Amino acid sequence: MNDSVFRVNASALYMRAQPGRNGAALVLLKRGQAVARLDANGWGDAREWFYVFADTPGAGVFVGYVHSAFLERWDADPSALTHSGFAMPGEVSAPDDFDPPRDAQPPAVSRGEEWVDGWNPAVPADRRYKGVHNERRGGATATRVVVHITGTNSLTQVVNSFTTGQASAHYLVDFEGQVHQFVAEDKRAWHSGIPSHIKRLYNRGDGSWRKYKQYHWWSKDYATDAVYLDASLQPLTGTKDNAKLVMLKDGSEWSDYDYFDERWNRRAFPVGYEESQDPNNNTIGIEILGVGSQHHSDSVYTDKMYAGLSALIADICARHNISRTLGPVCGHEDVNPVARWGWDPNQGFDWSKALSGGPMA
Repeated sequence: MNDSVFRVNASALYMRAQPGRNGAALVLLKRGQAVARLDANGWGDAREWFYVFADTPGAGVFVGYVHSAFLERWDADPSALTHSGFAMPGEVSAPDDFDPPRDAQPPAVSRGEEWVDGWNPAVPADRRYKGVHNERRGGATATRVVVHITGTNSLTQVVNSFTTGQASAHYLVDFEGQVHQFVAEDKRAWHSGIPSHIKRLYNRGDGSWRKYKQYHWWSKDYATDAVYLDASLQPLTGTKDNAKLVMLKDGSEWSDYDYFDERWNRRAFPVGYEESQDPNNNTIGIEILGVGSQHHSDSVYTDKMYAGLSALIADICARHNISRTLGPVCGHEDVNPVARWGWDPNQGFDWSKALSGGPMA
């Protein structure tokens, strides 16, 4: 048995029944509390999970998993762990099937804290808000990350909208790369919902949704002879007030979806649609503060913004076992192209920078 002794370097953390599982807590450990690492068959390094035991005051002896990011080596005899005559048992060792997931790791920067109820410890209290949300349905967990633009440069406007309105996201990254959190990761934020009339287009399964765009009153990109439709695809005459969709007069496909076909090889369905028709239920949403751009712009998508965003994406993907590649990480324009037709986060957004990773600031 490896009888190395460590001390907890976080203000509070939970010993886990399973590696990387926030919902499988055994006991709360406090800063300075000592634990002993057990034999892990030679597996594990400075960034991975330790199989440990701790003799906790008033609670008894617990054996479980703690990530090394929350521990520091302590030059002490194992007997220092005992507070009630309990000595580290030589017969205790890691189970034969010990094989914790190598990508199930906590945030690269823990700020000396641990996750509590889905709130990121790397986000300080003054950048946390009570965004509108509900519970994820059917026990769903996050399997995808969706990136958005806010459509405004005003953080105040976003905070007001996400805390009192009908939309929200789990996170926002501002121009300086600072991360703000609005909704706990285990909750369902309202960032990528698909209206029923658009679902009907996708459910055809033949890709004919490319003939339609969701109508937005502010857009200047509609053809002069465009046809405006209601939710039942009936043409409107004399007014656009009740329009839900827009199509070209000749019934051809909108060129706005060329980006989608180039990126996804003309797939019939939006990204993730066959997995879930409710993207909110199995995704984590990240908003970028800004209006977006069709072209590369250092002032719209700043280097600091990319640094903060890429670190947050890497952190989320590592903890939720999501592949940090385009697809598992995508834009709102990819999960609901009819509603966003290539402008969210827009064509000037650099996905290679967003997926580059790095430590959270």
